Amino acid sequence: MARPVHTHLGPEDFMTRSSNGTSTWIHDEPPAKGGRDQGPSPVEATLGAVGACMAITAKMYARHKGWDLREVEVDVRIEGNEPGSQPVVFKRIRMTGDLTDDQRQRIASVASKCPVARLFKSEVHMEEEGQI
Repeated sequence: MARPVHTHLGPEDFMTRSSNGTSTWIHDEPPAKGGRDQGPSPVEATLGAVGACMAITAKMYARHKGWDLREVEVDVRIEGNEPGSQPVVFKRIRMTGDLTDDQRQRIASVASKCPVARLFKSEVHMEEEGQI
């Protein structure tokens, strides 16, 4: 289960610090949007989360099966992420290891069903818990 995340935006334009109580990370916007490019934008971080989740899921699945998956690389990009457009996320997975074509296909299929990728494929409801 994911831990709750707290995000803080201080006096810096658009640079946020997020923490899950153990780790801390930064998001920012590029200079063209008024930020200082001190970290990935929230959209870039989301794409990174998809890639990370797919890679981790692939490794867990291969390990469970006893398959020789040594490395995983995932490229994720988004098109049509402007107001009024329907965004499309494209992903590509590459694997190294002593794997058959069937094993590669099965790993890729399972990786594409990772928890973060499933969020993109489902309708997520966000509830307001109030304002201060």
